[in-house]
Amino acid sequence: RQTLVFIWDIHINFNHQQAQISKQIVDETPKSEGKNQKAIYFGLALHYLLEMAEKFDESSLKTAQISMRNAFHKFLDEGELDEIYARGLNLINESKFKQMTQAKRVFKEQPLRYDGALKQLDLLCLDENEICVIDYKTSDKNIDENIAQVAEYKKILAQIYPNLSVRAAIFYAL
Repeated sequence: RQTLVFIWDIHINFNHQQAQISKQIVDETPKSEGKNQKAIYFGLALHYLLEMAEKFDESSLKTAQISMRNAFHKFLDEGELDEIYARGLNLINESKFKQMTQAKRVFKEQPLRYDGALKQLDLLCLDENEICVIDYKTSDKNIDENIAQVAEYKKILAQIYPNLSVRAAIFYAL
């Protein structure tokens, strides 16, 4: 079974208040109401795996896998834990992910308080000229909501750091 990663870069034109999104592959399957517990734990486990990795390389991910398995073994079976690791591996080896994270200061699971609301950024990557905000997803069931979420992050960061270029991406680790 192959794990795929789909990426949508979001570019916001603040003059026209429009989001322009590059070509996408969209799953037309109707959304199910609510989220099942397994899907929630699956997504949390992927985030935990990536957060526990010291760096985004195979050695660090292999070490982080131990922590992830210890934290989620009561909620997910071995096959699901193996699948999460495979998806994480595909993600860190994806060329656009590498491009957005390498040679940058990386901050994982960062809280962002703005205008009275608290947000949680999966990944924030900084260098002297650019900020990249990255969100990872384990399901493509809520694409419109995901795009709106990351577009909001990008808009907030552009207001906080007007002198830096702000990029945003959603990585679908499917």
